[in-house]
Amino acid sequence: MWPITSRIISNQIEKGKDYQYGLKEVIFIGILNFNFKQAIGEGHINEICLKNKHTNEIFYEKLDYIFVELSKFDKTLDNCTSAIDKWIYLFRNLNAMKKIPKELNQGVFNKVFEIADLSKLTPDERMVYALKMFHKENLKNADLFQFQEGKEEGKIEGIEEGIEIGVKKTAREMKLEGIPLVTIAKITKLSSTEIENL
Repeated sequence: MWPITSRIISNQIEKGKDYQYGLKEVIFIGILNFNFKQAIGEGHINEICLKNKHTNEIFYEKLDYIFVELSKFDKTLDNCTSAIDKWIYLFRNLNAMKKIPKELNQGVFNKVFEIADLSKLTPDERMVYALKMFHKENLKNADLFQFQEGKEEGKIEGIEEGIEIGVKKTAREMKLEGIPLVTIAKITKLSSTEIENL
């Protein structure tokens, strides 16, 4: 845990740049399937910070550790009123769940169950799944490429159409100024029939 948080903090400082002290807060969240040997609190969520032992002052305010002791969480799903409670319930009971409970059948919880289902696949089933996902991603990328290509073609057609409109507008103004049709045709590359119809 120390190497992880220290790396996150040090990665915020650009190499070769002056240190600006504008570091973002780092919060480490540990989901524990065991209890600490030394009790760190009565509840199932324990928030820890670095303090100076002698002065009891917080050493660094932008570094917090939150430990969730799953075995201390004893709420039923009916009693889980907050999103945090539902997450902790899910982590504590996921391995025993056969299907998604209606209270968790929403948004990101569905993604968790999807991932959990994948972890139950045999190696052969996993290979088939990976190939299907690879094929699906290829189709999506092909569609995106065709869309981008069509977009570029549309831009080119739009530019060409704009140029054509501009040339015709210029030819019409030249015609109103009394410039000979031969001269207008030579400059605009329009036919004399096109110029007469303006």
